Amino acid sequence: MKNKITVRSSVIKKRIIIASIVIALTVVVGITASNYVLNTFENNRQARKEREALPLIAERERSDAVFSSTDAEDLIEESFFRKLSAEKGIEPRELFPEAMSEKQVNLAIHHMSHQKVKAHEKRGVSQLTKEKVEVLYNIVSNGDYDHKNLYLDILKRWSEGNFEYAHRDHNAVWNLLGGDVGVATGTASPEEEELYIKKNF
Repeated sequence: MKNKITVRSSVIKKRIIIASIVIALTVVVGITASNYVLNTFENNRQARKEREALPLIAERERSDAVFSSTDAEDLIEESFFRKLSAEKGIEPRELFPEAMSEKQVNLAIHHMSHQKVKAHEKRGVSQLTKEKVEVLYNIVSNGDYDHKNLYLDILKRWSEGNFEYAHRDHNAVWNLLGGDVGVATGTASPEEEELYIKKNF
């Protein structure tokens, strides 16, 4: 009889321990689940607020960009149509020597391209104007150059105000010069070009 009571007592103790563990685990799981639900709710609420704010932020950034791009583009256009010959009191053809060597033509294009490209380092500065491009185009047209077609292709596009591939143009003439520093990595933004013009001209 005593053994039966001891066994029952032992079984009851085990059941109490198991029940206590189950209750403790239930409490821990409940608290964890509650925290998870609350955090998820808070994160969703925060994400919703951010999503609602995005159009306003984007609109503000767009209007700022339009304003600064417009100012930059005005300066770039003014620079491109600048008449350097009149400012210097010379004939346009006198902007470059009439008999230019291959290297001189290459360097003239290379230095002008710096205004339009992104590069870690730029060696040589020359303002890129329509007048200069057209004078150089005439010189190359009437000259005998190993890479005449490349120069004419670049200058023709530039004379039409097309600088979409200015970084490729830069790298093409830069490679012919044996360039090892200052590869162009892309076309400059209007704001970058604006800074370049203000700094150099």
